[in-house]
Amino acid sequence: MTLKPKYPKVCARCKKSFTSKHRDTEYCSKKCKDKAWRNRHLTYAIDWLKTHPEYKIKQKTKEIRQVRNKYKKNWYSQNKTKLIAEIIAEKGTRLQNECEICGEVVKLERHHPDYSEPLIVVTVCRPCHNNIHRRRDS
Repeated sequence: MTLKPKYPKVCARCKKSFTSKHRDTEYCSKKCKDKAWRNRHLTYAIDWLKTHPEYKIKQKTKEIRQVRNKYKKNWYSQNKTKLIAEIIAEKGTRLQNECEICGEVVKLERHHPDYSEPLIVVTVCRPCHNNIHRRRDS
């Protein structure tokens, strides 16, 4: 049985010395290899975006995320009673086996007629739940 030679190497990313069983190994670990790959591809993507200014995807997604987070914060602060009622109902009540309006047995949800009484819950299917809220909003 012959021993494979070990090659002394220097990591292309972190410049640490290491020995390798293979002649063409460039990185000391998978972590260094992954980080180098990420850096290589990020620089390519950044260069590509500089030559294609019509694609400002990252900036647009960042703006969308900021608006969405702002909306969420406002919604949470405005609907605290609703959130508390939903949490209490999920932990304190069980869904019935069928919709109390039409008798459907799939896509069942909880509906709170009054959020100040979180344990009073009506089990309805999704279409009936939508109809209840449409009637309430109009």
